[in-house]
Amino acid sequence: MTMVLATMEGLYFGQPKKNTKGPNRMLKLAHNIHVSNEKIKIAYDLRHRGTSTSQQHSSIATSCGFVIWRHCPMQWESWAEIPERTKKLVQHELSVIYNLEDISPEATAYLEENLATWYKNCKCELHAHFKKWDDSEITRLEGCPIELLKQLED
Repeated sequence: MTMVLATMEGLYFGQPKKNTKGPNRMLKLAHNIHVSNEKIKIAYDLRHRGTSTSQQHSSIATSCGFVIWRHCPMQWESWAEIPERTKKLVQHELSVIYNLEDISPEATAYLEENLATWYKNCKCELHAHFKKWDDSEITRLEGCPIELLKQLED
């Protein structure tokens, strides 16, 4: 979408900017996988130990957050307490997009750290939402984000 700006009087002509921020469903990554017929290999940056390449960091972090919100119950205190079965489910969901079969130990540690961070952040957001109201039933009815509402039903 292009914007046309008039230099006289600073007027704006054209359509308003589309709001692109919204829920992530990993559709863009899934489309790329479908078109290229190849999963994304996580490249590890040797210069900056403990991270993926800067080009991949954003998509990996976003994918981890999406999978944690959708497929990981918030009933444990931390990522370390989650049973291996649930962690395998999360890794399976990520393996739809990323090639996790021959991944380096450094990249595995980076992925685990990223998942732990997202679990902690999601748990914190859920706790902050429930802290606003005294009763859990009112909390569910009062402006509960769709992501939280779906997770509460599970």
